[in-house]
Amino acid sequence: PETALTLGRQNIVLDNQRFVGGVAWRQNDQTFDAINIKNQSVKDLSLNYAYAWQVNRTSGTRSPSGIWDATKIHLINASYAGLPFGKITGYSYLLDIPDSTTLSSATYGARFEGKQKLHEGVNGLLNLEYAHQQDYAHNPNNIDFNYYSIEPGVAFGQWALKGQYESIEGNGTNAMQFALGTNHAFDGWADKFLTTPANGLVDANIGLHYTAKSDNKWLNGTKASLVYHDFSAERNSTHYGTEWNALLEQTFEKHYTAGIKFASYDADKLNTDTVKIMPYLQVKF
Repeated sequence: PETALTLGRQNIVLDNQRFVGGVAWRQNDQTFDAINIKNQSVKDLSLNYAYAWQVNRTSGTRSPSGIWDATKIHLINASYAGLPFGKITGYSYLLDIPDSTTLSSATYGARFEGKQKLHEGVNGLLNLEYAHQQDYAHNPNNIDFNYYSIEPGVAFGQWALKGQYESIEGNGTNAMQFALGTNHAFDGWADKFLTTPANGLVDANIGLHYTAKSDNKWLNGTKASLVYHDFSAERNSTHYGTEWNALLEQTFEKHYTAGIKFASYDADKLNTDTVKIMPYLQVKF
């Protein structure tokens, strides 16, 4: 009972998509040719196992790197939401990627997502995550990296103030990578850190978020965000620069979403100054 099995080409999204996601920001979603089994027969407990033999990447099937075939990917994720103050998740992601052996890795981790009422109309938020990544299968590199993220916040009415301190380890030659993650959603929308620098990355950020509530259906649910990032190397604290992100987005009639994103990256010791303005229109059916 309460078991779902999906076989074929599919979207697989786990937790906040840091390690496994659909990269829905791109015109081509990332999909998996896989068998996926989900079980929720025990109250508040969700078990998920997927085995994927091909990854269809965002660059499209005509790109030389658009498909990772002959993969042997095991995705194991278990979460329990019965705690009075939040949800805890444990996971193991084993990636054997012959088309990109340096990204073959074994990642083991745990995540906590908490919410606690502080006052009438005010809730405290806290997300914590730790993961360890090591080389796996035919990876020619000897890697042994840690990841952790601390995300405190407070939500009041239509507003939320959230902070994050994210640390991704590197050793000067290699660094922890997120081969299957929705990486655009993390470390700034200018996309300067889709690949983690060899000395690792620390992203300290704070953001203010607003969701409109209105009797006018064209305004109700409108989202706005303003986020500031400060980047540095995890290994030697070299400053990588700062970035401002802004977003305005609205969904209409359930199927249509229009929005605009803005990113302004001010480089220091890495990359170059970059400004991006990204209007978009999405249709879901």
